[in-house]
Amino acid sequence: MHPLTKWVIDKIEKEYKDDVALLIGIKGHATDGDCHGECFDYFIPATDRAYELEETFIIDGVGHDLYARSWERMEKSVTLDEMAFVLANATILYAKSKEDEERFLKLQEKLAENLKDDTFVYGKAL
Repeated sequence: MHPLTKWVIDKIEKEYKDDVALLIGIKGHATDGDCHGECFDYFIPATDRAYELEETFIIDGVGHDLYARSWERMEKSVTLDEMAFVLANATILYAKSKEDEERFLKLQEKLAENLKDDTFVYGKAL
């Protein structure tokens, strides 16, 4: 695990345990270990206090953003009303609870179903 990811998870567990539902990385973008992409991508807040965790880090000239995406925005990703790749290629780096993890995985499954539906995708493309 990248040290910056470990630091964020430790901070969540120590200071925001009840406030952050999930910490998410994007496969091929945030978790490949090349240190040029982000080690994490976003978190899903469980409370408004979680927004205090948002931060931008610049390490060796490389920017790393830690930002919030609400459950509502994640649901819009399922319907292609928000960016789908933040859900489709996502991996869970930290989960507050099994319920949060399962909710996220169900959203991923529904997105996959929607993307297989040519009529749905075509309608969104129009």
